[in-house]
Amino acid sequence: QIGTPSTRVRKSVARTRNAPKEDPALTPQVAQTYLQSYGDSCAFDALHFETMLGTRVLTVLSLQFFQVHDLFATFEIPAAVLQEFAHLMEKGYMKTNPYHNAIHAADVLQAFHIMALCVNQKKRDTLNQQDMLSGLLASIIHDFEHPGFSNRHLIRTSHPIALRYNDISPLECHHVAESFQVMLTSQSGKADPLQSLTESQYQQVRRSIVQMVLATDNDSHPQLLSTFKNKMKGKDFPGTTEDKQCLMNILVHGADVSNAVRPLEVYLKWVPRVMEEFFEQGDQEKASGLPISPYSDRNMASVPRCQLGFLDMLVVPLFLFLCRFAPDLDEIGVTQNIQANR
Repeated sequence: QIGTPSTRVRKSVARTRNAPKEDPALTPQVAQTYLQSYGDSCAFDALHFETMLGTRVLTVLSLQFFQVHDLFATFEIPAAVLQEFAHLMEKGYMKTNPYHNAIHAADVLQAFHIMALCVNQKKRDTLNQQDMLSGLLASIIHDFEHPGFSNRHLIRTSHPIALRYNDISPLECHHVAESFQVMLTSQSGKADPLQSLTESQYQQVRRSIVQMVLATDNDSHPQLLSTFKNKMKGKDFPGTTEDKQCLMNILVHGADVSNAVRPLEVYLKWVPRVMEEFFEQGDQEKASGLPISPYSDRNMASVPRCQLGFLDMLVVPLFLFLCRFAPDLDEIGVTQNIQANR
């Protein structure tokens, strides 16, 4: 049930149940056609889509998937509010980052969307609309204000973000905290897509988003995957709130590394971007007299070896179990793409 927040201090704004109308200026016809063809496909190419739009990829996809999942009407979210929130998120992603930028966030958002569709093909409404609201928002914000350096680099250089969060998943803590700060301090609630939720709903959604974003810290991968594998053995998984959160965490984590499960021609567009970001960190470490992080020395690193390690240590085991849980992921080519990309 949707209601007006009570104990939660939030600004009220005029609300509308009208479905959002497509803005031709926001999405040119060629981009609309591409989205119709590839919006639900593993072959979606966010970098190619960006060339059609010029900018606003994250904003356009946010509006698209909230409409597809009927979240505007269900949670009384004015389309203009989501558009403003997504726009502010997009602005907060650093354009100078070769990899961790708004296009990557859009890529993750689309990946979560198709992975959730595959999960619900196995059993209808495994993920309900509140889960979709939480998962899509987590995907939008998951790397907000990423500085282009790893957690380990921030910790070893005593970066203010690492100090603020006591070296515990500092990037992920920063992404989610700053995103909610934007949401809650927007003028007259103009960028708060959660403004119409009840207090109970808001706390549930916020708690779920926080856990999903924290799960994108790759250092948590072994424990995250182990928990998922053990819970999959349960007959009624995901039958509890804890089970559902485990599933949501693994989906966002999988979406975050999903460029490696797209067709080879798409994957190969992302590889030089992530490697260049590694190399730029290595350049700074070298200039500062610090030991260069693994795979971050542009004169020594083997790109194929780095990517093969990434695939074998993280991507393959993660999607092996995701495909077992949601066989429709195989139907859209995930396993075939991974084998080709290796």
